[in-house]
Amino acid sequence: LLLYALNHRFVKYIILHKGGQNVSVITNHLYKRHNTFKLPVDEVKTVVARSQMINYLPLKIRGKKFYYIVDSDGKFLNGHLFDYTIGTKKSW
Repeated sequence: LLLYALNHRFVKYIILHKGGQNVSVITNHLYKRHNTFKLPVDEVKTVVARSQMINYLPLKIRGKKFYYIVDSDGKFLNGHLFDYTIGTKKSW
């Protein structure tokens, strides 16, 4: 049960939609119909900057209790765009 909960919090993809207003977060969920969240960019933020992450980047989604985890070994195809949209400091 613990492994299921941890695996469900690892982010597989982050997709910025056309227009830059919405983002999809795709996780490693056991049931594929529950693995995608489509939400506004304003509801997703990172706790630390991408340049300061060591192993993992905690990703906070408004309305969710715990953090989602982005692995540092993953590819950021457009790092500047990630920093500008999701990586900016937001206060809720």
